[in-house]
Amino acid sequence: MAEFKVFSKNDVARVEILMTDEIVQTEVGAVQYFLGNIQKQAHSLPVNRFFKAKFVSQKLPKPTYLGTGKLVLEPSLGEFHLLTLNNKTLFLERGVYFASEQNVEVSGHEYKEIPGFRRSENFMQTVVSGTGTVVLSIPGPVEMIELKNDRLVADGAFVVARTEGLTLELKKSSKPVMGNIAWGEGVESILEGTGCVYLAPIPNPRVLLEKAMIKGFLAVKNPKKFLGIKKSIF
Repeated sequence: MAEFKVFSKNDVARVEILMTDEIVQTEVGAVQYFLGNIQKQAHSLPVNRFFKAKFVSQKLPKPTYLGTGKLVLEPSLGEFHLLTLNNKTLFLERGVYFASEQNVEVSGHEYKEIPGFRRSENFMQTVVSGTGTVVLSIPGPVEMIELKNDRLVADGAFVVARTEGLTLELKKSSKPVMGNIAWGEGVESILEGTGCVYLAPIPNPRVLLEKAMIKGFLAVKNPKKFLGIKKSIF
């Protein structure tokens, strides 16, 4: 099995993977560099299928790396969490999946209709199943809550993953959202049943600062749109 390590330097997190005649799959653009006898296999799509997949929010094929050496992933101001699957299936929220071992199957699940949202606002989740290590890219430390025939209601921006034994209902949150809507913002997640829920409710200070800077940029660039002010009819 490949050896996954998380390092932190100058308040920036990074993942290094030591491979010995193994295969690792990553998110598109997740690799910074690699050393040794490693070959990259990029799964290409015809142009028409590429744009179709992109515009209907389908998951694009992910690159794989084969061989022996060291694979270094892109650093992050957030955090990385290593999750070990043992013949299990997890549903990951959008943007959480970063990399995984060869015995982990990666697929997509799409919610086409959510009450309170337009039909064009599709929401995608990544499904990982099998046995091996999965790298999660998250804004802060992970908290696991185990449900036993119970119900959990959480802000969608805090939910990281859930086991397949839980049902998920998504609703539009009553909490106001400022700026562009990202995955989880303005969404309320209702999880029921028996299983585990992984949350990241407390972003680290670097992520909070980054979000504040983005919101400040949006406010300066287009204050009326950012604050939700409608154009005057006069």
